[in-house]
Amino acid sequence: VLLLKRKNFFKHICNCFIERIKEKIHGWDGESSDKNSLLSILDKQEKWRDALKLKKFSIGNYHGDLNYRNILIVQEGENIFPKLIDFASIGKGKSPAKDWAKLEREIKFRFLRDIMSDKNAFRETLKELETACDDRKPLPANNPHISEAQRLISLIRREYSVKTNNISDTPHLEYLFFLFYTTLAFIDHEDVKGQPVIQNSVIDSANRIFKQINKLIDSGRLDYKYPGIKEIEPVSSVIAQPLTTPSMPLVIPEEYKNWIINRCKNMDIE
Repeated sequence: VLLLKRKNFFKHICNCFIERIKEKIHGWDGESSDKNSLLSILDKQEKWRDALKLKKFSIGNYHGDLNYRNILIVQEGENIFPKLIDFASIGKGKSPAKDWAKLEREIKFRFLRDIMSDKNAFRETLKELETACDDRKPLPANNPHISEAQRLISLIRREYSVKTNNISDTPHLEYLFFLFYTTLAFIDHEDVKGQPVIQNSVIDSANRIFKQINKLIDSGRLDYKYPGIKEIEPVSSVIAQPLTTPSMPLVIPEEYKNWIINRCKNMDIE
């Protein structure tokens, strides 16, 4: 009975969340046809389900809450590297695409938004950035911050395709699927409440991702792998090294280690 009540409670929370997302989409200033398509996919996903039901997706370990607040930049001597914190949502047996996609969302709606005080200019720049990333065309080097955002997004997308190539039949489509939903979820985030221009920018982004997903499905290119934008990716990048290079171990602060080991005993943690 308790489990059933708990399940019904979370189902109610989920339904309330989706209704809030729909309310924001109804107020979006986009095209009516785009608005209806976004609302429709939240209710039924037969097209996606039928196209992907026989496909294999990646399953692995995941952080669960990989956002900019949970990545620390640490310097030890001359070495600078990232460390992860906040492992309350860590787990296994699901697609790690959620973590990777959330990194892209953070770059666009934290990093890029924070350096642009003009919200309307941010909306137009975001459109240019995403279109250029989808078309794999480097942006003009007018603003180093925007160029860096494109370089990072290209690296993240390409690396996900490379690292899941042997465990997923649809690496980039899988990535876009999680990017779509994690972007839509940001509409209800505290950081954008009361900011209609930013909320519309988020829905703009979700709509562009939605169209990319349908484009791949309609063209039958389900196994598409994002090759990156070679013109803007440095050859010496550590991330760009081939998979034969041993990956760095996950660095976990000591105070979290025992808790994590008890929670996920079968995971490889160093």
